[in-house]
Amino acid sequence: MAEQGSKTSEFWTMVITLCVGPLSALAAAAAGNPTLATIIGAITFAAPIAYILVRGWLKAEQAKQIDLISPEMEAKIQQIVDISEQLTSALNTKKAEQPKE
Repeated sequence: MAEQGSKTSEFWTMVITLCVGPLSALAAAAAGNPTLATIIGAITFAAPIAYILVRGWLKAEQAKQIDLISPEMEAKIQQIVDISEQLTSALNTKKAEQPKE
């Protein structure tokens, strides 16, 4: 059963990256470091795309729709995805616990 969009790790990875990334890049640019701003901007652009693609690929592997990687590599990728989902979940929990001003 598919999850509602706002309950998926892909959605929250995108939201967090879209909020935090540009702010970090702007702060670096304001501090007079355009190189750092460019690097942060590139990571902000690439990270959620890479995560979403890898997560989709892993789901297809697990559903046996494709078979491009070994079971050992699949398990390692799943561990990485699980860790990133735990981090996203922890960030969402912390955000929900913050008092409203």
